[in-house]
Amino acid sequence: MPDRSFRIALLIHGLSGGGAERQICSLANHLVSMGLHCTLITLDNPSHDRYLVDPRVTRIGLDAMHSSRSLLAALNSNRKRILAVREAVRQSRVHCVISFCDKMNIVALAACRPLSLPIVISERSDPRRQKLGWLWETARRWQYPKCSACVAQTKGVAAYLGRIIGDSSRIEVIPSAIEPPTTTNTPMMRPNASVTQTMKLLYVGRLSHEKGPDRLLRAWSQIADKYSAWKLTLVGDGPLESSLQELCHNLAMERHVEFLGWQEDVWKQLAQAQAFVLPSRYEGFPGALIEAMYAKLPAVATDCSDSVCELIEHNRNGLIAKNNTDALRVELERLLADASLRGRLGIAAHESSKAYLWSTVGARWIDLIRTVTKSTSL
Repeated sequence: MPDRSFRIALLIHGLSGGGAERQICSLANHLVSMGLHCTLITLDNPSHDRYLVDPRVTRIGLDAMHSSRSLLAALNSNRKRILAVREAVRQSRVHCVISFCDKMNIVALAACRPLSLPIVISERSDPRRQKLGWLWETARRWQYPKCSACVAQTKGVAAYLGRIIGDSSRIEVIPSAIEPPTTTNTPMMRPNASVTQTMKLLYVGRLSHEKGPDRLLRAWSQIADKYSAWKLTLVGDGPLESSLQELCHNLAMERHVEFLGWQEDVWKQLAQAQAFVLPSRYEGFPGALIEAMYAKLPAVATDCSDSVCELIEHNRNGLIAKNNTDALRVELERLLADASLRGRLGIAAHESSKAYLWSTVGARWIDLIRTVTKSTSL
């Protein structure tokens, strides 16, 4: 049994929605369930939280996410954030720090290195595609080599980060994990075509450029009339929300599409759907796709990331489309036209997804913490 006096600080910018935010909350919940003491620290104010953590997790919000009007003001704001994070970690008397996401990783390293603590950073997107601007990229190349370990979600990202850090032995590949609901009303108990008039094709994710909802709408507009029994349901919010609604109007697609916004209970949405789509231009490791697979949803995903090809074997447990709108349309139409294919893919997807349960993936985080802290009590 882990030593209950062992203390870990988890750092992220905020909990206002998104896959990385959901993952760090799940990690905190898993660690406290293992008997460890966790403090979850965010730069944002806790009043903006969309995700809840276990009551045993100590929650600290620094309310330091204020916008800056100039470069000088931004530099000063980041200096204040670094000092605030350092003080919060120091007062928490932790033995290890884990940080999620690129800019937060840079802040965490600058803040916590003077405290002589092991610092684990975790990339949650693809730094080969998601660039931060020259100043933050320079800071990344300066700060990242100072980490005790770096978690990547795919081998390709791990190789890239290894070149930045200069020591591949400090890179650990740990994918996203899922925690399905334990109630008897599971996502697998969904309605089918015989008892529901409308079939749902579900998208879950941030409404932003890298996630590709714009090209999903364009692909859907070409086949929606043919598959009039289906409705495209988009769950999530983000910077493209208004422009996507305008695009939907311009394509005369309102009766074929619904925007539900951010939803607290994603599993409920999965339970009401009959198929899932991931149209991303690039990804880290899509937790929403793993959850859909666990819920026995047949999925079409673009080959936007190494992770998609790790999760899906084309035509066995899902369909993979080339990373463009036309290919996405072709694979979507193939899926919607064939009920037997959907059933076969959904069953295989569920079996594949079991490898990504927290009960399995969480042990890899414990092993990593044990390694960087040289602890014999974990």
